[in-house]
Amino acid sequence: MRLYKPKLYVQGASGGSMLPTSMDDSTATQHEFALSSMLILPDSFGEIFLGNTFSSYISVINPYTCELRDVGLSANIQCANDRVELHDNRYARTGKLPPPNPVAMLPAGSSLDMVVDYPLNLVGNHVLRVGVAYVDPVTGENKSLRKFYRFAVQNPLVITFKQNSPASQQHGEAIVEAQIRNVSKLPLFVDSIKFLPLAPFTSEEMVVNSGGNRGERPSIKELLSLNNGPQTLVYPQEELQRVFRVWYDPASDPSLLTTQGSQNLGRLHVGWKTSMGEAGSVQSQPVVRKVPGTSGGGHSEVLVAMQELPTEVVVGQPFLAAISVTNNTTRSLALQLQFRKELMRGIVCSSASHQVCS
Repeated sequence: MRLYKPKLYVQGASGGSMLPTSMDDSTATQHEFALSSMLILPDSFGEIFLGNTFSSYISVINPYTCELRDVGLSANIQCANDRVELHDNRYARTGKLPPPNPVAMLPAGSSLDMVVDYPLNLVGNHVLRVGVAYVDPVTGENKSLRKFYRFAVQNPLVITFKQNSPASQQHGEAIVEAQIRNVSKLPLFVDSIKFLPLAPFTSEEMVVNSGGNRGERPSIKELLSLNNGPQTLVYPQEELQRVFRVWYDPASDPSLLTTQGSQNLGRLHVGWKTSMGEAGSVQSQPVVRKVPGTSGGGHSEVLVAMQELPTEVVVGQPFLAAISVTNNTTRSLALQLQFRKELMRGIVCSSASHQVCS
């Protein structure tokens, strides 16, 4: 039903190792042959990765010397509490219509086949359930049988994130650092790493600068220096690191920008292939951050930040202080400037103000 995944043999092999110990039928057993039962799917055939497509060739053979009537073949995948019916996918593969299923008459020695595909998007134990229905050629009774094949779906990659806010933060700009670790036992060829922003945000991958930028935080500089060029072949327990800049897109609908404590920036999409060319892809959990200006999960509609303030001032001489006020809501707000005298000892304000005295 499904071949075991072949592996490259790196050690020398002797020619006699592929033959049974004896060619006599009385002493040679099936397990002594190199192929043995490798062409048959066992009850539990190991692991497969999240993001792969499970493919299986299912065949029911008539071993009798007579015809079988009303032979039907069905299959489904069960995972957790869900069960999905599988259908013959040979038309999508070859462009040819498969034979009818169920078939009214199955000749002796012939088979009823089907090819099924199922994209794996859940981690955990899965069960392939195969059912066969037929009419007993001796008694004429309707009979059926079922066979279960179990396999475990594992996530080959673990993706973690770090978030940094640039010193010159604009429109809630964020720096997202992604660490991608191969936790499988096989080397993976990572051919695609994309950050999929969620509206109203847009993103870009930060390009490696060999000279470095003094304005960047040390952790980001160190992270970028680790990936001078595309590193795509990731061995077990090795890690890839990527950095993305995410910011608010002014051309998007402003009503999509939430100010309710947290914002969904998007997801990271990683595409990969195994050494045998089997393709797969995974997406991370949503990258969520607190709304700029909030603390401890609280809600802040307005963000006030000091932009410019002299380090030294002279008594009796005016000085300028630049303050930015950011509206984090989707509506217009009336701005009122107030000076609290009890908090401004020794300072006299000279500007339009609504002064509130205690």
